[in-house]
Amino acid sequence: MKKLSLIKVTSFFLITLFFILFSGKQLIAQTDTYDKVVLEMQKDDKIKKVKIGKRVRIWYEGEKYIGYLDSITNETIFVDGQELKIEKIEKMGIKFKATQITGAVIGTSGLLITALGTYLIIEAQDTEGLDIAAALAKVVVLTAFGVIIDAVGITSTTIGASVFFIGKKYKKSKGWNFTAVQIE
Repeated sequence: MKKLSLIKVTSFFLITLFFILFSGKQLIAQTDTYDKVVLEMQKDDKIKKVKIGKRVRIWYEGEKYIGYLDSITNETIFVDGQELKIEKIEKMGIKFKATQITGAVIGTSGLLITALGTYLIIEAQDTEGLDIAAALAKVVVLTAFGVIIDAVGITSTTIGASVFFIGKKYKKSKGWNFTAVQIE
């Protein structure tokens, strides 16, 4: 009988949690729809747009601000209630979905490459039934290739993880301009 009541309580909790999460997502989606201003980042022919509700990291007058973009006016943005002048933004870090997917693919590929290199190193140790010259050649060649492949895999995993977790930074010193833009 106690298991049934525990199941009922757990089910009720999960349903309530999903309802709260879904309702919150709907409120954010409605806010994005009604607001007609986005923060645009432009460099040469590249343009990125950031909507209200996006999590951002902003470097502004030597300080770092991390939070959600609350509001955008023609000259200022608000990040978790902090008013920041657009013209004084030094750089901005954002995780876009495409960037996260790219990071995940690169990181996962790196893990697979590392597994292959490790397999080669382990396989190099199996010299049973080979004469001394063949065994030595197998150990040296497979171990060398395994180490090189592991180095490439670990580097790829590190790059993928940094792209996935950190995102991309847009720096004013590298030519990126930040402006508020009306959208339709």
